[in-house]
Amino acid sequence: MDKNPSIFQLRYSTIDPYVDDLIQILDALNVNRCAFIAHSAFAMVGILASTHCPYRFTKLVLFGASPRYVNDNGYNGRIEILDMVHVFQAMELNYRAWVYGFTSQANGANMPEAIQDFTQTLYEMARDLSVPLSSAEYLRQHLGRRTTLENLKTKGHLPYLTAPVLLSPAIWRALRRP
Repeated sequence: MDKNPSIFQLRYSTIDPYVDDLIQILDALNVNRCAFIAHSAFAMVGILASTHCPYRFTKLVLFGASPRYVNDNGYNGRIEILDMVHVFQAMELNYRAWVYGFTSQANGANMPEAIQDFTQTLYEMARDLSVPLSSAEYLRQHLGRRTTLENLKTKGHLPYLTAPVLLSPAIWRALRRP
């Protein structure tokens, strides 16, 4: 893995700068109202941005979202802290091999071409490597608004690669929902 410190930007060591960036992009584009569609960690960016300026977001359509990937007292994030240590060690040892292995598992399907290319509605993907159903259920219970949880019958964490035929209509259903 490249150890060039100029590649790492300390500014992005937490989620807050991503939230700031999203709000600044919406400001720059003069977007006053929008439906926000996001996947995985960026779904949390949208949730946090919507707390800073709720008037701006008409809907949050989130899939594969998790407020925390590591297990904690009574919360199942799917990953133990020691597992994360092993992930970081594998990334450090051979990043390319880790990326290939992760994308193979995250896709949940045999999609070598995608793997090479890749070297308030919640969607939970069946057999999602990164996000268990309990994470989606936790968000549904804690978002505090009328929230729908739809379980898509897909495999893996990347439904836009493995099941766009299922994901696209689900997003449209969410956008049409009052």
